[in-house]
Amino acid sequence: MNKIRILYITNRFAPAGAETFILNRLQVLDRSRFEPYVAALRAGGKLKPEFEKLGVPTIEMGDERQLDPRSIPNLYAFLKRERIQIVEAHVLWAILISRMVARAAGVPIIITNEQNMHSGAAAHRADVRFSVDLTTRLSTACVYITHAAMKSFLEEPPKILQGNPIRRRIPNGIDVQKFESIAARIDRNEKRASLGIREGEFVIGNVGRLVPQKGQDYLIEAFAKVKKKVPNARLVIVGWGDFEPTLRSLAEKFNVANDVIFTGVRLDVAELLPTFDVFAFSSIHEAQGIAILEAMAAGVPIVSTNVDGIPDMIKHEETGLAVPSCDPAALADGVVRVFNEPDLAKKMVVAARALLQTEFTVEAAARAYERLYIELLEEAGIPIPPAAPAEKASDGQHAQI
Repeated sequence: MNKIRILYITNRFAPAGAETFILNRLQVLDRSRFEPYVAALRAGGKLKPEFEKLGVPTIEMGDERQLDPRSIPNLYAFLKRERIQIVEAHVLWAILISRMVARAAGVPIIITNEQNMHSGAAAHRADVRFSVDLTTRLSTACVYITHAAMKSFLEEPPKILQGNPIRRRIPNGIDVQKFESIAARIDRNEKRASLGIREGEFVIGNVGRLVPQKGQDYLIEAFAKVKKKVPNARLVIVGWGDFEPTLRSLAEKFNVANDVIFTGVRLDVAELLPTFDVFAFSSIHEAQGIAILEAMAAGVPIVSTNVDGIPDMIKHEETGLAVPSCDPAALADGVVRVFNEPDLAKKMVVAARALLQTEFTVEAAARAYERLYIELLEEAGIPIPPAAPAEKASDGQHAQI
């Protein structure tokens, strides 16, 4: 019996949350039943070679422009030529275009994954959101990564636009074993020294794209407050983005520029995380936040804003410390509390790892998606190959989200 042909599609092969999630899932996908392909609407991105290492056909539908018009006919031709049976789309533009093109190409099953909230600082313009809402009915199934994300897409758009797709909450998951094994073997002092961190310094870490949504401006202001109580503190911000010049200026304004390290794009986040004494997550809006899961797996205590989908992961004083968003004083107090209460920090690390193993592994996510595939294939009357034991491939990558 022929395998089920699935196309996973995103905007580009950037080392961000959605793309990393797809990459990690492909490593545990049941290849005895499913034949995967991966596509990006735009060219470029550091993860393309990582997909190719898995032996998965990897296609760029257009050039590096935000939307190359050629990507639409190229995608249509590919879907027809390869007789794709399931399209799974991640990230807004890929979702919007895949719904229309896959439906036109006669793809029987279209799954769209909402990685963001419907509204808020991370949301797109109202006209773009309306286009997404208008095409929701073209999806066979809509997947949401947190309860908050699902609620926002169910309650905020007009009901008349929503159609009747199947709705599921499937959290993004990570390769927990990878992060735990790296944390166990990494030479922490050597890695810290490579960043210019001196022995005995208290390191606050943050991982994410440098964009206003991630709230690193509030983090820098919070760090200035932390320095008054913890003079040997350093702040490491891992990621890239257009907000970096603004953040550097803020560090100068608050007289902490010499103690803030901007690493830029890094593909060794799994090695950097264990160098942190606390992970400070400052997002203003966040549907989930894979970086939080990675910090949990690395055994780093977490102080995080309690916005949107984050409460699914951060239970205050259990798996981390939850603070209000846009509140530098509260964020600073949480970081100082971790510094002053090591027993609490250890307790939260243990609880966070237990939650991670229960709900947020990539294996759990992969199996949940495969159950959804089977459900939709049965409804469509498409023959399904019998299951075979899945084998886990090589380590996955990290995310900067």
